[in-house]
Amino acid sequence: HVPAQSGSNSVLRRMKRNYTVEEYRHLLDRMYAKVPGASVTSDFIVGFCGETEEEFQDTIALVRDGRFKNSFIFKYSEREGTKAAAEFSDDVPENVKRRRNNELLDVQNAISFELNQEFL
Repeated sequence: HVPAQSGSNSVLRRMKRNYTVEEYRHLLDRMYAKVPGASVTSDFIVGFCGETEEEFQDTIALVRDGRFKNSFIFKYSEREGTKAAAEFSDDVPENVKRRRNNELLDVQNAISFELNQEFL
């Protein structure tokens, strides 16, 4: 399990993650090269403070390219007392978070279905 959280460097910076999308992709490349057919899972948060549609599309691209066996996908929700709550406004509307969550789930579910066909 290798949590990515987002496919956008600017969102990762706002989340205070200490890696870039390029570093994450390189890690995946190394894992798949070392263990062909490896089953990798991840975590993603959609609708984090300030997330634009372009940043969300970057996350979709990472999920498509990463070909994760499964992903745990969550809508961002502000947590009192966190740095994010103190520094950023929870400015992505709930209906946008819900749409993005469903869209990313659809992408992941299609990949998971395809990857599981060999076991049916």
